[in-house]
Amino acid sequence: MSTRSSLLPALLLPLLLHTAQAQTADGELAERDRWTHFRGPASGSGGTLEAPPASLGKIEWSFKTRGKDVLLGPPLTWDGIAFLIVGTRKRARLVALDAETGAKLATAALKTDGVPRPAVGNRSVFLIEKNTLVERLLQRRRFLKRWSYTVGPTASPPCVHKNEIYVATASGLLRLRSGQRRPVWQAKGSFFGRPALFGRHVYALRKGSGETPVLAAYDRVSGKQAATVELPHKAAAGGGRVAVAAGIVAAQLPPTSKRQWCLVKRTAKADTLVLSDPMLRTFKTHPVLWGDRALGLDQDGDWVSVSLKSGGRKLIKKEDRKDLVLGAASPVRFRGGLGFGSWMLEAGTAKILWHVKERPDLKDLQAGTRFGPVRAGNLVLLVTRNGKALHALGEEKIG
Repeated sequence: MSTRSSLLPALLLPLLLHTAQAQTADGELAERDRWTHFRGPASGSGGTLEAPPASLGKIEWSFKTRGKDVLLGPPLTWDGIAFLIVGTRKRARLVALDAETGAKLATAALKTDGVPRPAVGNRSVFLIEKNTLVERLLQRRRFLKRWSYTVGPTASPPCVHKNEIYVATASGLLRLRSGQRRPVWQAKGSFFGRPALFGRHVYALRKGSGETPVLAAYDRVSGKQAATVELPHKAAAGGGRVAVAAGIVAAQLPPTSKRQWCLVKRTAKADTLVLSDPMLRTFKTHPVLWGDRALGLDQDGDWVSVSLKSGGRKLIKKEDRKDLVLGAASPVRFRGGLGFGSWMLEAGTAKILWHVKERPDLKDLQAGTRFGPVRAGNLVLLVTRNGKALHALGEEKIG
């Protein structure tokens, strides 16, 4: 390994020591062997309770697309099943695979506009299709359309945890329940972006006075507003998302093409929740959150760790990335590790567990990955940067 790449563990050691000490909090609602949203748990933090794969073994199976089709998102996993969205912005289909063998279990054509952003819960996939929230249940190797609810043309992608379903719309923030025709509750206002769950609250973006957006938190049971903060940004409604950790909330603000995020301090004591000290940052990737920190790729191409207490710090400079393949995938926080697409570091020691640079059988991953690594049982799932293939790799070492 070159001198420059050997310096990377030293640069990242403070970050990884902090990560090892600040693992996924109970409030994050993460679940083992389940990656249920675009950024993992319902908190959207990019974290998982799974340990990082200790080594990168052989390819156990691969899924490859045809023609112009690509994988439009990371694989979502639920108890041994991998759910994929495959296609283009004009047409897409839902595919279910056995995560252990790669065998196809079911497929269904989708009626969506743009790139679907589904959520998974209890073997069901929830996504917006033509102004309607649709639940498709995987049963006996078929997707059954189990339930639907009209949410309108401005609805956000859903956020799901067990029997709780949250959708942001221009007419309110809805808490829904599968099978029911009326909301459990509805918060008034014009909402946008995917909401997120953490502890007792759901966090969402809504229009404030003028063009100033507001980040608001609501009690998940009653729907009562618990805290709000105005964000220092003029944003048009539509798009965006929220992610939450124990001491920080990150809100991606539209238009998402500008990659503007607002970081907000989260303080929870007893029955009191306070949102304060909003700060704008630019991230080229979706940041991973833990404790009171956010880590992502900044506008200069450097990996930075941002704390609302101490400000930002560069961890890996752009010129120091040449000897390792990082790609542009958003990072993923594991229980004891940090994954940057096609390489993995161990928390506490900063040891490089694996990367694909010297693997001739993984040439299509050496340009980086499209999404961060997803754990599925004893396998790690990696999507090539061009989105044309998904590889499932074991943990046993080769040679």
